[in-house]
Amino acid sequence: MLRHCKSLVFFSIAVLLVSGTVFSQRKTGEVAVTRCWQFPAANVIALATNWRDIFAGAEGGRVFAISANGEKLWQTELGGELVPAIGVSKGFVIVSTRSAVGVVVSHQLSAATGVPTAASGDPAPPARSATSDNTTASASSGDIVILGNDAGLVTSLSGTGPVWKFKTGGAISAVIPVGDRFVVISRDNFIYSLHARNGGLEWKRRMPGRIAHYAVGKGYLLVSSFDQHGASLIDLGTGRVAGQIVFEGDDQIGLDPIVVADKFVIATNVGLSGYSLSGCGQKETVPKP
Repeated sequence: MLRHCKSLVFFSIAVLLVSGTVFSQRKTGEVAVTRCWQFPAANVIALATNWRDIFAGAEGGRVFAISANGEKLWQTELGGELVPAIGVSKGFVIVSTRSAVGVVVSHQLSAATGVPTAASGDPAPPARSATSDNTTASASSGDIVILGNDAGLVTSLSGTGPVWKFKTGGAISAVIPVGDRFVVISRDNFIYSLHARNGGLEWKRRMPGRIAHYAVGKGYLLVSSFDQHGASLIDLGTGRVAGQIVFEGDDQIGLDPIVVADKFVIATNVGLSGYSLSGCGQKETVPKP
């Protein structure tokens, strides 16, 4: 009888321990961010996507495309200095280069093959004139327009004027519409989630430094701060840090990441990488550049 009681006690303790472990895991809710592939590509200065493939521009006028699985599709050498912006529209990739004497040429490439299909000379972009407008970020959703300024003020506008205002502690870097809310990134190192209707604060999250780059996808905000060798995954519903990406060595993010298929694609000083929140389904690949 005593032996039977001891067995019941040990069994009960084991159940409690297992239950406690499961509860702890659910409470933590850490999301596993898995690197699925790497693509060596130094000095990438522009990224774009058609939601299926990735288009990148690098120094020296090099433009290339890779698939969502990190496989090289094509590469085109245009020469000159690449203007750090890529457009994708109706099966074409639009990039511009600048010659040594400042002549800007716009190139239209086939998104499928990278073959140039048209080119036209454009004058150098006009310099932006100084204005009294201190707006640093803006976004709209439906009939709601949100402006952020260098004083840290977020203002919602309608046809009749301001609807609500919200003050942060630093200049506004970005305003991102997410459902019935706007996510605001401020240079006070905080991220704020504000209700679109009345500006009510849903949550805020302090980051370890000023946020330099971000991307939104899969219900999360991926952010990287200056001097952060990696990125943090923020749950857009709660504001909690749901996962982390930690780079090897001194790698740093150089551009805003993009979302392609089920992956966040990140450009660092050494190349591109695709990260998944749901596993890769295959071994990590390192394609040839």
